[in-house]
Amino acid sequence: MLFVTGINSGLRISDILQLRVRDAKRPYFNLIEKKTKKKKRIDMTPALQREFKAYVEGKEDHEFLFKSREGINKPISRSMAYKILRAAAEYVGLDDIGTHTLRMCKALRILIKD
Repeated sequence: MLFVTGINSGLRISDILQLRVRDAKRPYFNLIEKKTKKKKRIDMTPALQREFKAYVEGKEDHEFLFKSREGINKPISRSMAYKILRAAAEYVGLDDIGTHTLRMCKALRILIKD
């Protein structure tokens, strides 16, 4: 889901990790970017909306989308996100995938097009 979110949103990993379940229940993201401090509204792709619908089922609105096993309600770390993305990329046979790759690479978006 982390991979799908990155490909479909173009968000930086630092912004993805701050998303909560309530953010996934709308057809758009409203956020203040961590890096630039700019307010942004980003429309979700239909594919991302479908995936989130199933992913958030049974989860509380206040929970982080990508919750760590440590602590009560903390997001996963950037390093854990990197490990997850590397494993997903390896699984589908892609090389040189990192957290920033998801934001910039249009070829990856084509792979999971609705």
